[in-house]
Amino acid sequence: LRHRVGCIIVPRNNSGNVADPSMKLTLAHLGFQKIVSVDPLDEVEIPGGKIISLPFPGEHVDLDIHSRHGILVELMQKRIALLVDSDGRDSNLFKRVVNRIGKKIDILLIGMECHGAPLSWLYGPLLTKAITRRNDESRRLSGLDSERAWNVLQQFDVAQVFIYAMGQEPWLKYIMGLEYTADSIQLKEIRLLLDRCRQANICAEQLFIAREMEL
Repeated sequence: LRHRVGCIIVPRNNSGNVADPSMKLTLAHLGFQKIVSVDPLDEVEIPGGKIISLPFPGEHVDLDIHSRHGILVELMQKRIALLVDSDGRDSNLFKRVVNRIGKKIDILLIGMECHGAPLSWLYGPLLTKAITRRNDESRRLSGLDSERAWNVLQQFDVAQVFIYAMGQEPWLKYIMGLEYTADSIQLKEIRLLLDRCRQANICAEQLFIAREMEL
């Protein structure tokens, strides 16, 4: 796709932190020409609207990592927010975000990997000394569970909610090592959120493989 890409927008990294390498430098090394680094709540104008970088709390085992962000896309009078795997633990943060970007969201996409891999699964090679199993298990690559997801939804005026990026597509099991069963905590939490949304008359759905949405 390189020849079709005009500009790549990436979050600014935490310079000097070995666990947070620069995406801008990496992409430049791969040959991309126009790369824009943004801080949280920076805006990038696009034809017919704009893209706003959103803070990304959680899912990186409490390490001081900056090069991850959510995205708010404003296009043709519609607003789509992608919160990726934000863990939603700090409701005050989302209140402050709403004060900056407003409550109205037409489509909200969230991840609900609420029992992610432990610290060492991703960052083990960067550790300079061994850690105990207890400490390893206490810092996981986790996103929203149903309660935290609901708390996030309460901050916005949302028309539609989609749960995505759960890695359930059959080809992803070879990359991510995920094979949920009906009793998996992740799917249980998703069902709890979907039920709660239905009771509140919020249109909610878990995405799988592909989904077309008309704006």
